[in-house]
Amino acid sequence: MENRWRISIAAVALALTPVISHAQSDDETEKGEVAGYAGGAFGLGSHPAVGASTGVAFAKYAMGLIDISYTPFGENTLRVRPPNEIVQHSGVYDFNFSMHIRIPVTKRWAPYGIVGAGLMYDTFDLAKITVPGTAVFNSHSETYFGFHTGGGVRYYIREGWGIRPEIKVVMSNRTYVCASIGIFYVLPSNWP
Repeated sequence: MENRWRISIAAVALALTPVISHAQSDDETEKGEVAGYAGGAFGLGSHPAVGASTGVAFAKYAMGLIDISYTPFGENTLRVRPPNEIVQHSGVYDFNFSMHIRIPVTKRWAPYGIVGAGLMYDTFDLAKITVPGTAVFNSHSETYFGFHTGGGVRYYIREGWGIRPEIKVVMSNRTYVCASIGIFYVLPSNWP
């Protein structure tokens, strides 16, 4: 299981290398971005979520980002469990590549749509109840593919940074919605 997980991460990294390293001579397309965000996930209960992303604008209206987030789902997992299974301490790590299709309205406002795909790594403690009153928890993990869509807006407070409120729908074995607000920093075009 662990080797499959490492191979999957390596395959995603190799697939993303051309997108991340591609830059054109136009100043607008060479800018990269780093961001951190926090918010909540809804649909499998209400839970906090945190994450970070980095990426590059490879066209005036498109930006590719690698995004990593964590959501503690408590007693829920990405797969519906049978009634005789009890879950606790579930946490989902979401490793994804997303495209932000940007629509710059003014110098400060740039709404965007999201489309992306990723790997969802769900870790949790699981007990199978065979005799009423006995529960022995063991650590488990499951990996799924996910699809991301939604939208947000970049508001530039200053030329090189701003805030990024966003709503994202994550579809995997189960679907949930993430609402977050983040701070982003635009990397200068001469940044290594």
